[in-house]
Amino acid sequence: MGRLWAGREVLKGAVAYISSEGVAGLRRRFVAMRRHYGVEGRGIPFCFIPVMPDLGHASGDADVLIATITRWLAAIGNPPLRAVAIDTLARAMNGADENATKDMGVLVANGEKIAAALGCIVVLVHHAGRASEGRSRGSNALDGAADCMWSIEKGEGQSRITLSAMKDGEDGVEWAFRLRPFYFEENRCPKQSETSTCTVEILTNPAPAKQSETGRNRKPLAPGPKMLLSIAKAAADEAGETVRGFPNLPPNVKAVTRELLKRYARTKGYFEDGRSDDANRSLLSRDLKRLKVDGYLGLTEQHLWIIGE
Repeated sequence: MGRLWAGREVLKGAVAYISSEGVAGLRRRFVAMRRHYGVEGRGIPFCFIPVMPDLGHASGDADVLIATITRWLAAIGNPPLRAVAIDTLARAMNGADENATKDMGVLVANGEKIAAALGCIVVLVHHAGRASEGRSRGSNALDGAADCMWSIEKGEGQSRITLSAMKDGEDGVEWAFRLRPFYFEENRCPKQSETSTCTVEILTNPAPAKQSETGRNRKPLAPGPKMLLSIAKAAADEAGETVRGFPNLPPNVKAVTRELLKRYARTKGYFEDGRSDDANRSLLSRDLKRLKVDGYLGLTEQHLWIIGE
């Protein structure tokens, strides 16, 4: 629609949303959204595809999806395509093992193929594990390949979104929303579930998460990030230096390079024997992001430093 969203400017254009579960409920939500924004009947370029392609194997379904969306765009005048949403990643795996680096790598490659062919962002809706500590379920290959990750935490009165990882921008940004009931007045009947749905109300605009100077508001760390933090502290104590010429580094802190941290991690047992180099790099990247989001580390593309307790 080209409207501001959560106080931010957007790129106006078409969106394709793909899901094969809860289709009836999704259709109600889409109708409710059009009515909520007052755009019903105005030809908003939104396409819902209720059939999930197999993206967990080299099945050719990615090419079929690209062709399907390309035909749809041509039929509506070829507006710029901005996003393809796939809900959920697990359904798109189609029996492939999301815990296997190889299988997840196939899905990532298919996602990148779709993004490159259509010139848009591909959004994968995924679930966190039971003891996730802010990471997605399954292979670390997904976290390592993502350009941006949102973590959504459901609450009683409102829910929170955290930009948990961002390759080319600020992460740790948070905002809040809630789901507001929406009723289809013309179809009210005893079956309330068939006559109601919800719309999204943004409660706060995205803003950097506030960290306590004393660290009292920090989250407890999982074993992996906790071990990496102790290694980073040892590296900073033993080899940290005040670095000049980098504007994103605060003055008078003992920083170490990422390469130095990797060497410490290797000698201190953080990297597991038998795990591939790609898997170790993905694990390190994930845990560094977790430590940054929770306020334990400062982090740039080249350096890291310990934030005071």
